[in-house]
Amino acid sequence: MSGVPHTRSLCSRCLESFTPDAAGATVCPTCLARESDRSSPQPGLDPEVRDPILNAPAPPTRPPPNGHQTSLTQTRVSTRPTTLSAAIMASALRQPALAKEWCEGRMPWFRILLWLYLASTFARHLGSSEPYRSMFDGINLGIHEAGHAIFRHFGQWFHIAGGTITQLAAPIATLFIFRKQKDFFGMSVALCWFATNLWGVSVYMGDARALALPLVAPGMGMMPGGDTSGQGGIIHDWNYLLGAPGLLRYDTIFSGLIAVLAVVTMLIGLTIGAWLIVRMLKSKASPKLDFENF
Repeated sequence: MSGVPHTRSLCSRCLESFTPDAAGATVCPTCLARESDRSSPQPGLDPEVRDPILNAPAPPTRPPPNGHQTSLTQTRVSTRPTTLSAAIMASALRQPALAKEWCEGRMPWFRILLWLYLASTFARHLGSSEPYRSMFDGINLGIHEAGHAIFRHFGQWFHIAGGTITQLAAPIATLFIFRKQKDFFGMSVALCWFATNLWGVSVYMGDARALALPLVAPGMGMMPGGDTSGQGGIIHDWNYLLGAPGLLRYDTIFSGLIAVLAVVTMLIGLTIGAWLIVRMLKSKASPKLDFENF
């Protein structure tokens, strides 16, 4: 019927009836114009797949009923991280570009002074024969004692371990706060602060058997360290924590491992901080005293 003049045909595309302009036409003028607009190649379409009527790229087909997606959708899905480790890796790879963008127009001058102090603290920790006391020690001690008070209602083990738990948790929480604020230099400082806490824990842990360090007792001042029963003074945290599971003889080994971790953490923090300062100095936007973009 399609070749008979003045006879309406059924469009093979939209299934609407139309009067063909030429014999044998199976596509209505509306679909013909629509396909003509789609004649240019589109992303995700195989250029070798051609429409047999118009010699143009065929339109994308709907997903088959078995649930498989088209090649374009499969490509997009495949680029998304599918595991937690892959998501963490993808996030880590994005951080340098984000940090570089964050450095544009930032003031490096005050950050340079803070970085120099952190670097000198690192050098003194390494070079001093006695445990070096930095300005962080008073802060760390206050947080340590607050931790004992916070955990005192959760049993004796948590009461004694709570000081170290809180002391280490504070800089980690600060690191995540700076991460939320996208303050990359603040994150590097938080790492260095965490390193000073690790040094403090290392010194305290290494004294578990010697009991030579004077300890601070709230309301009583400086007191000698005692054993697990408190004999000879107040209970020494690490004498108790290592003595209970029978690990007291390994106190200096554990102390050395924590000290190594402190050195690595401080090096990472200082390296990141130095890289950020260099990026600020090389910023295309001239660094100046602009506290609105501090």
